[in-house]
Amino acid sequence: MRVGLVSDTHGLCDPLLHEALAGCALLLHAGDVVGEDVLLELGRIAPVTAVRGNCDAGTSLERLPALAAVPLGPLTALVV
Repeated sequence: MRVGLVSDTHGLCDPLLHEALAGCALLLHAGDVVGEDVLLELGRIAPVTAVRGNCDAGTSLERLPALAAVPLGPLTALVV
């Protein structure tokens, strides 16, 4: 399983991410998303699991968990 990891997008989804993350079965975003649009755009590539960063406080993204345990077959990724 190919998993992509991004963080600190700060409201911007670089067009190069589509190419870099092509073929991923899952994307993990490790906080400081800053804009809902980023999660929607990443979701066009693969399902996204995201956690909140300090820059997500006071926004609609404050609803994101502080951490997520993501099962990946025999492994578990802890996204903080």
